Formats: sequence, C-alpha cells, structure tokens
Amino acid sequence: MIDGGWKSDRQRGIATGATWSKENQPLHDLMQPKFFAMLRSDAYDDAAWYATELYKQFREPAELDDIMFTGVRISQDVVSAIGLHRNLGRPPFGERERRIAHIITSEVEWLHRSGIPEIDLAPVDDLSPRQRHVMLILLSGRSRKDLAAELSISTHTANEYVSEVYARLGVHSRAELMARFIHGELSRSRSNDV
Repeated sequence: MIDGGWKSDRQRGIATGATWSKENQPLHDLMQPKFFAMLRSDAYDDAAWYATELYKQFREPAELDDIMFTGVRISQDVVSAIGLHRNLGRPPFGERERRIAHIITSEVEWLHRSGIPEIDLAPVDDLSPRQRHVMLILLSGRSRKDLAAELSISTHTANEYVSEVYARLGVHSRAELMARFIHGELSRSRSNDV
C-alpha cells in the first residue's frame, strides 16, 4: 500500500483500519467491472452513510467523510484500487471526479499490475523495486538531488539508477519518459530500442 496526504498518523491509522470493516462490503461489491470508479453514494445514500458504524467509529473520528475508489480488477481475486478521501466539511465526490478518476485509471492499467509479473510482463514490471521507485520519482518531477535524498544514496548512484531506468524503458530523457507514460506507451515492449 502506498499512501499520502493524511493530516496525521492517527488519521491514517483510523482510515486504514476501516478498510477491513464489514460495512465496507457494499463498497467492495461495486468493484466488479474491469475498470471502476465508484462513489460512496453508489453504495450508501447520505442518511444510510451517516448512520453506519463505519462512519461513526472510523470516518468521523479520523475527520474524514466521503470516499471514492477507482481501480482495476486484475483477476477474480485481485483488485488494485486507489481510495480518495474527503475531509469532514468538504463536499462529496461527484460525477466529474468519477469521470476523471476513471480516465486516469484506465490509462495507467500497467501501473496497477506492477508487481504481479504472472499477469503482466510489461517492461515496467521488469524493473527492480528500486528502479520502479526511481521511475515514480522521475514521473513526479522531483530532481535527481531529491531522488538521492529520498533513497539515501549519492547523487552519482542516483544518476546511475536513472540511466538504468531510461535504458530499460528505451527512453533518453525525463521528458520522453513522461510523454510515454502519459500516452500509456510504457507498457509496450521497447526491447528493440534498448
């Protein structure tokens, strides 16, 4: 699980614990299509939501309210999902956010399959965990100095990792990596280019 944006470790802990609540089942049941983007309101209307123990025991104490899930059903037993949470007092997620989440999810299906090599043998999955981490840092736009600091390595070693990632994916610059990512081309084999 990769997460971020929490107000505090307490909020993160409570929200993560709520994942296993039985009252999440109506939300989990909606994760059936190959690509899904579902709103809390698809499972619970407002009155039912605010009456659930899930809301009372987990969401409200964590200062969280609405939730949206987007993801990919990889197999019958495997779902890769992203949960987006709204703080108390913020408006609920709507159709516009659902459509945006659905577009993003369906365009980066390979990212959801990362780490499941028996299902997807794309070049991204051929990267080591460290190389995948480097790729994600590069895609976030952070500098090589930031990369070195985050991985606790020298700038020289960071440069070597960047070169390995570029060679493995058949790109020559961060701009080319980002362009291929945006167009969903990283999942296509580029072995002839390397």
